[in-house]
Amino acid sequence: MGERPHRQALLLLGHGVFLALVGLAWKYALIRSTFGDTAYQLFQWISQPGWDIEAHRYTAIVPQACVKLFALIGVELRTLLLVSSLAHVLVGYGIYLLCAHVWKSPVAAFGCAVAAVLCSRLAFYFLGFVSLVQIV
Repeated sequence: MGERPHRQALLLLGHGVFLALVGLAWKYALIRSTFGDTAYQLFQWISQPGWDIEAHRYTAIVPQACVKLFALIGVELRTLLLVSSLAHVLVGYGIYLLCAHVWKSPVAAFGCAVAAVLCSRLAFYFLGFVSLVQIV
């Protein structure tokens, strides 16, 4: 028997949330990666040869590995900033996909999508608001 309609709606909303977050991460990659402690963290990832776990952010290993891999290939800095910005969103999306499709728990998956939005309020929404204010 298929998923109940409300569970399917939760899955669809969750995928939509992460699609929107990927779009925002792409659009604001430069400012997201060069603002505040994220800039220092990214500088450490690029300049230091080993692994750098800053402030017990163990889930940042995946974005760090992506940045180090692209740096090893020799891409330009602008691309490394984009990779860093997108990889942070993709970690949350990977957890969402595990909850939704491997463990078959759409409610927990939707909770991951909500958590991704709540945890990115300064990284995305504040920047969007600042851009809007600058336009006006």
